[in-house]
Amino acid sequence: MVKARSREGQGQIDITCFFEELPLPGVGQVVPQHSAILPGYIPIGIHSNHMDMARFVSADDPGFTAVCGELRRWIKQIDTSERRHREPPASDHTGRSGDGQDGCTSSAARFLVPYTSNPDFVGRSDILELLKSQLGHGQPLTGGASQPRACLHGLGGIGKTQIALAYAFWLRETHPDVSVFWVHASSAERFRQAYGFLAQECQVPGYDDPKTDVLQLVKRWLERKDCGR
Repeated sequence: MVKARSREGQGQIDITCFFEELPLPGVGQVVPQHSAILPGYIPIGIHSNHMDMARFVSADDPGFTAVCGELRRWIKQIDTSERRHREPPASDHTGRSGDGQDGCTSSAARFLVPYTSNPDFVGRSDILELLKSQLGHGQPLTGGASQPRACLHGLGGIGKTQIALAYAFWLRETHPDVSVFWVHASSAERFRQAYGFLAQECQVPGYDDPKTDVLQLVKRWLERKDCGR
C-alpha cells in the first residue's frame, strides 16, 4: 500500500515502527525487530515484551515518552500543513506573492526535522564540536561550488541519530537564518518521499505536477543562491 501510494503520487503516509526489545517468558520474542519495522521509516524500541509493551508504568516511562513524542510530532506536522493551506501567501508592496514565480521567499528559514529535541541528551561534546568544525562553522563563506560534508557512522544504537539531532537543534538556535532539512535516505523510495514532502512544505513551484521529477525539482531549488541558506 505504501509503495502504491508513492507510485500514484498520493503522498507519503507517516509511519513510526515500535518493536519489542524483551522476550516473552517461555516464548521468546513474538515479533522480532526485522518483522516489526518497515525499511526507511523510524524504528523505536520499547524496552518490554510483546504483552507489556503498551502498558506504561507512568508518564515518565521511556516507552510512553517515545510514543507521545511521535504523536506530538504528527500533530505539529498536521497543524503546520493546515495553517499553510488556510493562510494566503504574503504579498509585497508590488502585490506579488511572497513565494514569487521561482518559489523563493524572504521569510524565515525553514526547519523540517521529524523529531523533537531530546532534553536528556548529554555528553558527546567532542563529537559535536568536531561535527561543527567539519561543517565549516566559524569559517567565512568562500562562495565556492563545494559544500562541507560530514558522516556519522557506527553500529546501530550507539546514538548517531541523537548526535545529528543535537547538532540540528543547535544550528537552529545559533543560526536561525539557516534552513535545516532532514531527509531519510535509507532507500530510494524513502528518499523520493522525503524530497516530495520537502517540495510540498516549501511550496516549490511544480511540486503538485504528477509528471515532475521531484528529485531534480528540489535539487535545482536548493541550488539557487537567492533561496536562502
